[in-house]
Amino acid sequence: MFGWLKRIDRHSELFTHMATAVNADLGKTTGLSSGGADSLRSLMIRCSDCTNADACGDWLTTHQTGATSAPEFCLNKDALTQLSKPEKDSRVASV
Repeated sequence: MFGWLKRIDRHSELFTHMATAVNADLGKTTGLSSGGADSLRSLMIRCSDCTNADACGDWLTTHQTGATSAPEFCLNKDALTQLSKPEKDSRVASV
């Protein structure tokens, strides 16, 4: 009955861990546009659409911190890469 809530919870956790693994500053999403919260929400929803949650969890087990980028299968790879850049280079396209 509440399978979709479990899915959102799982992907929210995976997304947060992925951001930590690649040292992405999720606080930068507030500067993406006037709708910073909407941008962050869009990234999380994109993650919840992913069909590679098991592979993601496996990847995160071995890449808890210090990864240079998210894995190729990550739907948010480009955005997380931009959010992990120094402030002067941080320009994230709309999500």
